[in-house]
Amino acid sequence: MAFVVQLTGAPGTGKTFSIKQLVEKYPDSVYYVNADGKPLAWAGWRAQFSKEKKNYIETSDVGTIITVLKGISASRPDVKVVVVDTITAIENDMEMRDMKKSGYDRWRDLAMDVYELYTIASELREDLIVVFGAHQEGYQEDGVTKYRTKHGGQKLTKVNLNSRLSYNLYTDVSTTSDNRREYWFITQTDGATEARSVQGVLPYKMPNDLGEVVGLIRKLDLGI
Repeated sequence: MAFVVQLTGAPGTGKTFSIKQLVEKYPDSVYYVNADGKPLAWAGWRAQFSKEKKNYIETSDVGTIITVLKGISASRPDVKVVVVDTITAIENDMEMRDMKKSGYDRWRDLAMDVYELYTIASELREDLIVVFGAHQEGYQEDGVTKYRTKHGGQKLTKVNLNSRLSYNLYTDVSTTSDNRREYWFITQTDGATEARSVQGVLPYKMPNDLGEVVGLIRKLDLGI
């Protein structure tokens, strides 16, 4: 059973940039699925990810991504981490492709495909870590603003995909006294988010560094 990790946050809060430290720490072990179809957030990324290096694909098609995940799980033991960035782009593209379908059919198909993607990701080989990037949305509950994963349609919110995740880290950005930005991950809920992590693996608040996150999961949760 693979570990499924989600990085959730608003655009520009460091989800994609955190991958820079990951690929630097595990330079030959990361596969990147670019569902957003845009350049990554740091200079030099094209030297790290490419089709020629067999560690990169641009697609937001769920069927293609599932095929890639299954293939890596079965025959790419060199790959330890697969990043799918972002689930939000996957849903948005699916919604636009299916605009001609009736409302019910469109949202049913979207929910089924995304649910299958999360389910299959969790069923891959046990030493594999699958990371999904996702945008957040705010909502009101009892007069309090809370945050959850942004999904197209209501069905995916109702089925609670968060329950399929081993880890769901929320981005947090603070400003120092000299107006510098500092980027963090929050790993446990404070009641306002769906943040979650396995007890004893990650600190409550940690630097926005996916390499450190993966390293701690491999050491303390996988025992590698």
